[in-house]
Amino acid sequence: MNKIYFIGTLPQPTGGVTIYNKRKVGILSNEYQVVVIQPKINTLLSIAKIFTFSNALVYISTFNFIVILLATILNLKNFYFIDHNTSRHINSFGFFKKIICLIFFKRAKKIILVSNHLLENYKRFSFFKDMKFQIEQAFIPPNISEKKCIIAKYYPDELKKILGTRKIILASASKTNLDNCGKDIYTLRETLNTYDILAEKYTNYLFVMAIAEFSNDEFGLEIKNMCEVLSKKYKNFILLTNNTPIWPLFESTSLFLRITTTDGDSVSLKEALFFECPVLATDVVVRPDGTNLFNLNRDNLATAVTNFLSGK
Repeated sequence: MNKIYFIGTLPQPTGGVTIYNKRKVGILSNEYQVVVIQPKINTLLSIAKIFTFSNALVYISTFNFIVILLATILNLKNFYFIDHNTSRHINSFGFFKKIICLIFFKRAKKIILVSNHLLENYKRFSFFKDMKFQIEQAFIPPNISEKKCIIAKYYPDELKKILGTRKIILASASKTNLDNCGKDIYTLRETLNTYDILAEKYTNYLFVMAIAEFSNDEFGLEIKNMCEVLSKKYKNFILLTNNTPIWPLFESTSLFLRITTTDGDSVSLKEALFFECPVLATDVVVRPDGTNLFNLNRDNLATAVTNFLSGK
């Protein structure tokens, strides 16, 4: 097998880009000997050496500016850049950073776009016609062979017992985050309050909240405390954290909640649909076909979940 290098962050932390990177490496490993280097301070020297002395193909799946700068200064040309929507920020960059990024884009052997609409970010460049693009959807299905191992390693017994029954209500968040206006991006307060209303009524369902990581701030502590209260109050509430993978749950989930104030190309939503799990998601962005839509201003979450479980 030929050796290639992949520069990008893998879980943990768990998020759309890191999950994509992990699964992309898995696919590439079927054809190549893949050497993964995560962009950190202690790996920059190794990255610089690869850019300088190696003739192997390099996949760059990060917009870490130091990596971009090294690739540009060291005249790297045999590389593919994977754009996860970072190109939209180019016009907001200062003069020096913008010039470096433009040179980087121009030298790329190929730019892999995780969505068709990202092509629009490049059409304003004078060298657009000379660039080579490949459209590749951001969602890569998980490796099903990992399912049993994940269940055995991460899931508590009360969750294992209910797998396969379609009796799970599931919500998730990569982190307890507030936006610049102080809004709860994943509407965690409202979702947990909804769980508090419904868990007592629907005792045959398991209400699962998966939060990959709690922020080390007042809001993170508030949400953690709310989860602890529900855990003590209800036997049918479970908190999953510490970057626990949730995709093995979708085949056993009655409804997946993606109630966000804004969103990107949600991996978890696409995973749910891939496993034919019903999804209720906010209409803040265009959603994939098959998604049940929820309006933050007009709809009530507890009512919406109740109507779904009642078949209305």
